[in-house]
Amino acid sequence: MKKYLMTVVAVIAAAGFTSCSNEVDMFEPINSDKATINLNITNDNVMITRAESNVTNTSSWYITVGTNDQIQVSDLSTKKYAAGEYNITVSNYATEAAAISANQAYYSGSITKNLVKGSNSVTVSCGKAKNCRVKADLAGLADFSAITDARLTVSQTEAPNRVLNTTTTTGYFYAGTGKTISYALDYKYDGIDATTLSGTISNPVAATEYQVKVVTNTNGTITLTITYDTEFTENTVETITIDAATGKRA
Repeated sequence: MKKYLMTVVAVIAAAGFTSCSNEVDMFEPINSDKATINLNITNDNVMITRAESNVTNTSSWYITVGTNDQIQVSDLSTKKYAAGEYNITVSNYATEAAAISANQAYYSGSITKNLVKGSNSVTVSCGKAKNCRVKADLAGLADFSAITDARLTVSQTEAPNRVLNTTTTTGYFYAGTGKTISYALDYKYDGIDATTLSGTISNPVAATEYQVKVVTNTNGTITLTITYDTEFTENTVETITIDAATGKRA
């Protein structure tokens, strides 16, 4: 299990401090009854790809302190808050919808903290990703010339449709009860559009990758396998077989 520790420090400065009303007072005394935040963000089992630099680049994260406006973590060093209890929330995107729209993993965590005068160390654990992803693995068709133009269209009511192929292999979606994900495999068999093969993933689980694999076995039969992966251990959920002689469901 990997743990990533990401730290950004709100440096105390005589100028540029901001009150809870976000009005900057350039002449506020350094010994006033205000609080600053030293922020630590931790993640477990980060479900990321190399393209998702926003997960490890904390300057692009967002933070909300109490009822104050949401700001980026990079702006935290300019903020001062009145001493008191706050609910502090951090996330790598402003909202989960923004992460889904960007086709990325979404991390968020909250903590209630009593901020005291001066510097405050605040650690927020975000844990695993709050959304899930579907990955299409079409590599198993590479040596089967009769099947071409394979693509997997993945859809969910609240999320944009994703067309997955050998170039774009992964799409992110909402997780939770009732958040059904539908998928449809389209391809051509000997140059002719084949019957669409479809299915659903019910009640997808957060921080889980659902893998759609299309493979051929030694006797030429094509198998579509739906698996899921939470700790990089695959478990078969459903298998659909396509007859290699006809290109139709067996």
